[in-house]
Amino acid sequence: MCGLFAAIGHDLSGPRLEDVFQVLDHRGPDGRRVFVYTPALVTIAHTRLAGIDLETGAQPLESDDGNIVLAANGDIYDFERLRGSLHAKCCHFRTGSD
Repeated sequence: MCGLFAAIGHDLSGPRLEDVFQVLDHRGPDGRRVFVYTPALVTIAHTRLAGIDLETGAQPLESDDGNIVLAANGDIYDFERLRGSLHAKCCHFRTGSD
């Protein structure tokens, strides 16, 4: 199970962000990543327990244009079919994760 953290309106640089990751570490020992949007003081942190796509499935994920950022915890069942349908319509995927 992955660990998620988000904050709006607080500067969480340096040691404060490291404290967040230390708290989340037991939830996702296989990786960590953070998204920060400084103008709005938005921070999204994610620790990963990898099960699928060990190489490119790190989160938070960003859309190609950078307008959408996603961090999620859980399984998306039937994701292969959903991915195929979305790919046929419009979407490009950079990971093989669910």
